[in-house]
Amino acid sequence: MATKTAKKKSTNGAATTRKNINILVKTWKLMNLTVEGLNRLVPRAMDAKVAEDIILKQMKMATKSSKDEARDPVVEAKSGLYRFELDGYGSEVMGTKYGLKAVALKKAVVRPFKTIDKYSMQDAKGGFHVMAAGKCWMDRDDLIPIISTPVKGLSFTEKQIAEWTKLSEAEMLTLMEEEHKYGCCIREDIVRIQSGASIPRYRCEFNTWKIPFELEFNSDWCSEEILYNAIDRAGREVGLGENRPEKSGDNWGTFRVADTK
Repeated sequence: MATKTAKKKSTNGAATTRKNINILVKTWKLMNLTVEGLNRLVPRAMDAKVAEDIILKQMKMATKSSKDEARDPVVEAKSGLYRFELDGYGSEVMGTKYGLKAVALKKAVVRPFKTIDKYSMQDAKGGFHVMAAGKCWMDRDDLIPIISTPVKGLSFTEKQIAEWTKLSEAEMLTLMEEEHKYGCCIREDIVRIQSGASIPRYRCEFNTWKIPFELEFNSDWCSEEILYNAIDRAGREVGLGENRPEKSGDNWGTFRVADTK
């Protein structure tokens, strides 16, 4: 507890001392944890080109893309990845170049506090923070690292793309070399868009993954045990990324807290 002495001026201009004011300091602590994936993780960042087209359209300016432009499944899939950018394009953080928004994990952990006695989601929003490890393109979105085992060989979708584009498997492996090195590959899903039509969507997935992170929390508000259990519950009930339980009811992006022993 810090103490501050306040002074005030008397009517004749001389300084006088009044009683001490006690300044209450909240006790903030750090926890270092790792969550391990129970199912595939599919991040989905907004494509930089799409973001640029949106703002150009809102500014009544001509957009750079064309509706008649041919789709490129590989470019489309890669554009959904959050990439670390510290000292230049594609910098490594903890042995990976890819990550996830730190706030995505925080939002997942906030959700269980809705049903924990004597706690609320509103208090949880200010009671703890997931600390970021780096930034991605355009200096946006603080990220935490996705650590994954390297992918060996082409996925089923990657083999299909190679066939459609007349690439050999060796050429396709070269095209996906960086992504495979850091544990992700391309998948195809049929999704329904706003117009009601169904189209194929190409995204990158991490099948075996973990996310180490640092969490800062107010120990006057919550104990380590409560937080630990909230994180573990978030892994089953909320999840991360596309098709998570909270979003679609599926089990993508589910996780558990890794054993700390």
